[in-house]
Amino acid sequence: MSDILSYLSDFSDKTFAEQPFGIADNFCLSALSYFDISPVGDRISGGSSMTIHDMVGALDLSAVETRGLVTFPVVFMQLMAASKRFGDTLVSDYTEIMDTERECQFAAFRYTMSDGAAYFAFRGTDASVIGWKEDFLLACGETAAQRSAVKWLEHAIKGVRRRRPCYVGGHSKGGNLAVYAGAYCNEETFERITTVYSNDGPGLCRDWTPDSRIERVRPLVVKIVPEYSIVGMLFPDGIPFRIVKSTGNGSYQHNIFTWQLAADARPVYTDAIDRDAARINAGFRTWINGEDMDHRVDFINNIFDAMQEEDTTTLAGATSFDGWERILFKIARRRTIWSTVKNLFSSFIRAFTDKDSEDYGRMTAMITGIGMIIIGFLILVLTDIAFMVVGAGISLMAFILMISRAFHNAHRDLPKENRAVLIAADCTAAAIVPFLSWSASSLKETSAVLLGAALFAYGCYIFAALLKNRGNRLLAFRASCAIENALAIFGLPIDFARWYLIATGMNIVMLGFLHIYGGQEPLR
Repeated sequence: MSDILSYLSDFSDKTFAEQPFGIADNFCLSALSYFDISPVGDRISGGSSMTIHDMVGALDLSAVETRGLVTFPVVFMQLMAASKRFGDTLVSDYTEIMDTERECQFAAFRYTMSDGAAYFAFRGTDASVIGWKEDFLLACGETAAQRSAVKWLEHAIKGVRRRRPCYVGGHSKGGNLAVYAGAYCNEETFERITTVYSNDGPGLCRDWTPDSRIERVRPLVVKIVPEYSIVGMLFPDGIPFRIVKSTGNGSYQHNIFTWQLAADARPVYTDAIDRDAARINAGFRTWINGEDMDHRVDFINNIFDAMQEEDTTTLAGATSFDGWERILFKIARRRTIWSTVKNLFSSFIRAFTDKDSEDYGRMTAMITGIGMIIIGFLILVLTDIAFMVVGAGISLMAFILMISRAFHNAHRDLPKENRAVLIAADCTAAAIVPFLSWSASSLKETSAVLLGAALFAYGCYIFAALLKNRGNRLLAFRASCAIENALAIFGLPIDFARWYLIATGMNIVMLGFLHIYGGQEPLR
């Protein structure tokens, strides 16, 4: 198997007359559109053109950037320029728009090959905040980039001689723009389109796209997505797709340079989307379907307006060390966003915690493990006040639990005397917690008792599971860690136990990792 770099090496001496245009060529040209060729932009726009060979030769390759989140290898451009297959391909009709007021990030190229066929390439999302906001707005209606794509294609296709193949394509958002342009262009342009390529591009949102437009373009579309596809699975529109194998891990499979090709330059296909990616996609679909259009727009504006208030123009600025927290605080103050955030989290919780699924045990073990790691690190970092922090948290949880139980028992269908006893017990238990934690010194002692009790209870729970799974060393280690730390906290003086909490924090972190990496055998 190979990738597009190997393809360029293996087929560099094949002309399009010898090897007809195929999906691998579409991969190459859509990837080429990500490179920043603005230094020679005036020589490939406004009716002017250059060959790929001349264009690459005119660029300072040491300074060429990739207009995307992932940096593509510059050697790719050199291989394109040096090949007999692509070197003589003309680049023209270059257009690039970055308009903050219109919220538009758009770039497009026409590649005219040696046999007269043309490939109209739309660039995907770059690293700009405007580009990413426009991606989110795909769920809310027609975007400025989509309008620009239709207008540009209708103009650029006039420069191609009649009866020559016309391919339209792009990667990521570029794939969406290609499909949209095919769905909404005028009839004269549509009749000239041979194929529309969507390389892991989002679909057309059916909330506002008429079925007639989707049905119009469907027969022309060739859609390719990797196994771990998130972007390409957004807004399923019913257009068929094929799944290509990738050497990337997780979301990095979105990188087109990781997609696998066979010796004959055809993609190496597989049968199914990765299970974890499918769950993420289900979470997004549940959330989008549960939000009306006004809430979607409000949610997106809240997030990106907060970034603009920070004068952030790129995602790198938004995620800098001191940038992301200020943006999060600004978002948190926008109260209208909270219902949408709540729906987003609940959608993903439902997607990942389906008890009937094979992954339920693994996911719950992972969530538990992550929680334990966070608690363990907090204990390690906040050792001097760990008893206070942990004790206060456990105390508050216990108080809320007892009060909620009292309300629950008050509405249970029980004899009056039984109900009164249960309510009294719950209220008494709820009152004990603040009584024990009345002062800082007593809170410290109470924290030690509560933390020890929690660890001891956890150890007993694991030990009970151990009895059901004899010979399981993982469960034995979990139980011994928990009970050992519990007994140490119970038996040591408070001042010394506070320092011993460092070891406790380390063990909790280890237990968390054991939950994550040993969670295939869930405890139920």
